[in-house]
Amino acid sequence: MARPAEPLKKFFSDLRRWSKQRPAVGGILLVISAIFLGLPSLNGFRLGDLILTVSTISGVSTIVLSVLMALCAVSALFWLHARVLAGVAAMIIALVAFPAANFGGYFLGTLLGIIGAALILAWRPLEAAEASDDQPTEVIPTEVIPTEVIPTEDQVPGDTVK
Repeated sequence: MARPAEPLKKFFSDLRRWSKQRPAVGGILLVISAIFLGLPSLNGFRLGDLILTVSTISGVSTIVLSVLMALCAVSALFWLHARVLAGVAAMIIALVAFPAANFGGYFLGTLLGIIGAALILAWRPLEAAEASDDQPTEVIPTEVIPTEVIPTEDQVPGDTVK
């Protein structure tokens, strides 16, 4: 009989294998960044008797930036051929969000977006790394081997070198 922990172990094993083939940490940071970017426009905050809500065009732009950041995260995680474009777009969105979206989602959205985009841009597939190791490398000699002996001052031309 299969133990209850067997499917859970298989799930985490499959998840670990899947995440090694993708820029998982960068994508997760972009999702968290999207949440922080959209949080101020979706929530109203109460400070004493003052209620802060974002219901202007600024609120719409923060939602658009948040959705675009989440779209970059999804495209980087699921479509590897688009990861460079998604990383560059996420970096631009994170930088634009700082002045446009309530200090970039209280600065955490911008910071996590920049770090996540940098991780996505720095990531490369394992197959490319292994293929570059399989190719033969050129051997460069470290010491020069003389092919001709040059006589010193005390030797007469025609003498043999001992």
